[in-house]
Amino acid sequence: MIFWRMERLGLFIAYQCFLLDFTLANSINLTDQSRCQYCEQNGMVFTCQDKHIHQITSWAFSSLNISTLTICNTHLQILDNEAFCGTSISQLKLPNNSLFEMPNVRCIRETLTLLRLNNNRITHINSSALHCLTALKYLYLQNNLLEYIAYNALCETPLNLVNLQNNSLTSTPNFSCIYNEIQINIFNNTIQEIPPDSFTAVMLGDWLHLGNNTLSNVTSLGSILSGEQVDLGHNNLTCFKVVSILTCQYLHV
Repeated sequence: MIFWRMERLGLFIAYQCFLLDFTLANSINLTDQSRCQYCEQNGMVFTCQDKHIHQITSWAFSSLNISTLTICNTHLQILDNEAFCGTSISQLKLPNNSLFEMPNVRCIRETLTLLRLNNNRITHINSSALHCLTALKYLYLQNNLLEYIAYNALCETPLNLVNLQNNSLTSTPNFSCIYNEIQINIFNNTIQEIPPDSFTAVMLGDWLHLGNNTLSNVTSLGSILSGEQVDLGHNNLTCFKVVSILTCQYLHV
């Protein structure tokens, strides 16, 4: 057991960090246990930046009371289907790894509010990958190799933010089945079309970024209810009619 203490501006902050037990170290194939930290600081936070993690096995973290799990800058490729079972993780952060597919997070579907998977090698999202994630608010998938997202893959989630920037998507998923105010970033893909009704009655948050794509027609955006910033710049627009964006304050074409 290790104790860390910091003093700043006269305030004393203390939290505990624990060494991982041998079972957990084996479960995530750690070669350098000192690169991982399990700390109690406003809830349990587990952070690991070991360069040689390749796979995480089933129920690997069930012995820990984790609220935030971060594993980044590793060679992580394989997550067993029940890797997160036995936990109540609310924030799962797996950026800068080598994941080729969406992780199975059904075991934490009722507690997961944030899923960060940016800078991996994910190529597709099928219709069941995010099924029944009833608490998910923030989804970060920028800088992957995404070519396909099933049309209704985002339905049944209460998302407030989706970041799909810098991928290879040719079509947008369905956002009309999300009933919360949502911010959407699909900047710098290869979007060629927006399927009819995919933005029907969408309540945008601060922004919708669709710039740097290959769109020629954006009439399908005509029924967006609101949005402070809508970016359609650097496309191939030949047909432009978005007269029903009711409260847009900034429109970039």
